[in-house]
Amino acid sequence: MKMIREGGKVVAYTWVSEGDSSHWDKVGDVMGGTDKDASGKTVFEGKPYDFVFNVDVEDGKPPLKLPYNRGDDVYQAAHAFLVKNLLPGDYLEQVVDFILKNSKEQFVPPTNNQYQDPFTGGSRYTPSYQSNSNQTGVNVDPFTGGSSYSTAASKKDF
Repeated sequence: MKMIREGGKVVAYTWVSEGDSSHWDKVGDVMGGTDKDASGKTVFEGKPYDFVFNVDVEDGKPPLKLPYNRGDDVYQAAHAFLVKNLLPGDYLEQVVDFILKNSKEQFVPPTNNQYQDPFTGGSRYTPSYQSNSNQTGVNVDPFTGGSSYSTAASKKDF
């Protein structure tokens, strides 16, 4: 039995051998079993996506699936694709260009002025120091804001 996409539907055929002749016989339309959810997005690995691209990486092997949603960070999507399929990081820009071309989107860098890690989306650690005017003469730990132990001898010890 083979299933063939004809127009917007899938049709099932079966191979029939009758004496000296053989032919494909139409069984009927295949019902259900769609890869689209109610919103029209393509479902891949249980999650809905606007696009699931077929990426032909090597001749003679099936294409790899590259999922992408509009508005997602193209660099994160490309990086996740490379990591999942054990492909070299040198292909990052090529995969980003592929996504942008095929989704007809334009790359929009993050709008906030703060640093954003391209892989995790998080920001970097930036220490902040709050001066406490009540603690004059006391050593203040820059990490906790509390006082610290000092080994310095006072003038009266001499």
